[in-house]
Order: sequence, then C-alpha cells, then structure tokens
Amino acid sequence: MLGWSPVIRKIFGLKRKSDPRTDEVQDGGRAIVVEEGIAAFVFNSAQPHLFEGYDRVERSVLRTVGTMCRGLEVEERMMGEWEQAILSGFESLSSHS
Repeated sequence: MLGWSPVIRKIFGLKRKSDPRTDEVQDGGRAIVVEEGIAAFVFNSAQPHLFEGYDRVERSVLRTVGTMCRGLEVEERMMGEWEQAILSGFESLSSHS
C-alpha cells in the first residue's frame, strides 16, 4: 500500500542496483531492519485486540513509525497513509483466521 518494502525487493530480486546509493540506503540492510522493526512494533502495539473493530491507530504509534522511517523514502508518507496500511493489514490478517 505504501509502495515500499525493502524485504519484498530483496526476496523478489528487485533491489535497485543501478543506483548504488539507493541500493545501499533504501534497499539495504538498515531499511530491511527498519521495516521488520516497524512490523514488530505495530504488531506488539496492537495486542491483544489486533485492531479488530478499530477504525483508528493511536497517534503515538503512528508518530513512532514516522520516527523509525526517517531517512528512508517512505518517510514522506502521511500518518493517514500509514494508518490505512496498518488497519488494512490487520483486517486481512483477521479475515484469514
């Protein structure tokens, strides 16, 4: 939803090797760790309800996510975009259980 996933880029061999700086910063190890950290943080923040029945994500969670992705291309995404991505992710998670 956000057009950003260094993990997916690595898995599918879509890293942007033509630009060494982009490859290192946006698709590299730090970006992968940040993405995994955001996923873990959001998941743990959603316990025990997993945002089920919620239409909002706490602003403190969204602010922390914004701080975590500073320096990465996804830092330009708005809080509302993050909120929608998070809620959609948990909605699809609950629909598969």
